[in-house]
Amino acid sequence: MASDLARLIRIRRTGMTTGLVFGKFYPPHRGHKHLIDRAATLCDHLTVMVMAAGNEDIPGDLRTAWLRETHPNVTVLHTPYALRQSWPEEDEISWARFTAFVRTYHPERIDRVFTSEWYGPSAARRLGAEHVSVDPQRRTVPISSTLVRQSPWRYAAYLEPCVRAYYVKRVVLCGAESTGKTTLAQELAQIFETAWVTEYGREFSDAAGHTIERPHAWRPEDFAAIAGEQERRIGNASRSANRLVICDTDALATQVWQERYLGEQVHYPYPRAHLYLLTDPGIPFVQDGTRDGERYRAWMTQRFRDVLAAEGLPFSEISGGREARRGAAIEAIERHALRPG
Repeated sequence: MASDLARLIRIRRTGMTTGLVFGKFYPPHRGHKHLIDRAATLCDHLTVMVMAAGNEDIPGDLRTAWLRETHPNVTVLHTPYALRQSWPEEDEISWARFTAFVRTYHPERIDRVFTSEWYGPSAARRLGAEHVSVDPQRRTVPISSTLVRQSPWRYAAYLEPCVRAYYVKRVVLCGAESTGKTTLAQELAQIFETAWVTEYGREFSDAAGHTIERPHAWRPEDFAAIAGEQERRIGNASRSANRLVICDTDALATQVWQERYLGEQVHYPYPRAHLYLLTDPGIPFVQDGTRDGERYRAWMTQRFRDVLAAEGLPFSEISGGREARRGAAIEAIERHALRPG
């Protein structure tokens, strides 16, 4: 916040015009983007205040991060908000609290306030600023945050990729070696017409030259790097996914692999999936020159069960032949990851 205040002071000294956009942005959509983009063209420096209440499902700091990504040339402030959400025009006490709140985060003068709301002129007047109305009838971008919250995929076209990714459901395949995870992940991605994320741990292992004859000397930092890169790839894929993203392992699965190789129980603090598909080892083990875990398959399957149960995560065990596994996976996804709400 100190750097933002210093910037505002410099703006005042140079006589630049300042603008303000405020709101909940719950969540941000392209109507908000149109408002902010328009405002940025009508002042020298624009501040956006994300007035997030503590009882809202999407954290305010996350909404702030989204707006900072989509509007890198404006100042976006997370301003936790505990005041009333609305009040009558004549309620001067509430207006005084509101203006004091704004001044706490924006003590420098405000030349223009940009809104699409009926209360915009009143807010601007009390802040000593000019009001600029932007698309108040929502004709340019016919959307609202309420509509997005009610049906995010119906209105997904109005969301920026980083916001859209928030609504994507993660489906992660986990299990022991040679239990059909990769093949099933590819098939599911094709069936649901969406993105899938390959197993980075396998890439890492191959790059390290791991084979049965020359096994890689695994270190804790290897698994930490694998977990981080896997999460980065899942996040990127979610931005273009169709309602769900299919993942061939994730950070939680990496924890189990680290325990298997190093005997260490760790916790990587990355998001958990909406559904885990645990592939049963009841199919023949296929040796590809790198796999060394045939004797661990039963142990790893049970360990996955224990870890998933301990964290209270939804999972379905996938067993049988190829068609049976595919059918069970589809049914589990439709029941758990794609159910309404």
